[in-house]
Amino acid sequence: TALESEGVEVEIGARYCKNCKVETFENKCPCCGARTVTFHICNKCNLSFLQERCPRCHSQGVSFKRQKIDIGAIYHRALDKLGAGKTEKLKGVQGLVSKDRTPEPLEKGILRAKYDVFVYKDGTIRYDLTNLPLTHFRPREVGLTVQEVIQLGYEVDVDGAPIRSDEQLIELRPQDIIISEEAGDYLLRVSKFVDELLSKYYGCDPYYSAEKREELIGKLVIGLAPHT
Repeated sequence: TALESEGVEVEIGARYCKNCKVETFENKCPCCGARTVTFHICNKCNLSFLQERCPRCHSQGVSFKRQKIDIGAIYHRALDKLGAGKTEKLKGVQGLVSKDRTPEPLEKGILRAKYDVFVYKDGTIRYDLTNLPLTHFRPREVGLTVQEVIQLGYEVDVDGAPIRSDEQLIELRPQDIIISEEAGDYLLRVSKFVDELLSKYYGCDPYYSAEKREELIGKLVIGLAPHT
């Protein structure tokens, strides 16, 4: 509905381009591409200023205001930048609650929808799984070849013998984790999201370039266990 409307009014960050002297909510000026700066508004004096406190009454200013945003134009501009087609599963929030009401680039939401990954409220993409204590493994049981185990830095089994068989019992190093195939598929989609974001939005080289989950073996992940 928002895409089809002539614009929606939202509370969103108040920013200013010093070059073009225009107000915007974007981090980069839509006219010249320069980095914009946050300005503040005093609701008592109805003044705008770059410092945080009002020069007249010295009260704390707010760094956002109600603005009419043409979501449709922003959406199509993002599609053009990504070279992507229309996505059917794009979702947004009804309002921003951060201090400066700073929105993220719509390109991120489009790419999340494309690769079917989900975002947590702090902006991270996560995969939830049950953390089971695991101290040892056999390569065959976790889908690894002897060569792959050696490439990961394992040299000997629990008895100190060189690793030559996928049936040998090996002590799992504390920095290593073993995940399910489903989690591997999800992380593969996350890697594709990251790569396309890097290349098409930030203009950088892709990092993973993985086409199958096995290509992510040995990559770094962050494990969170806040409930333990």
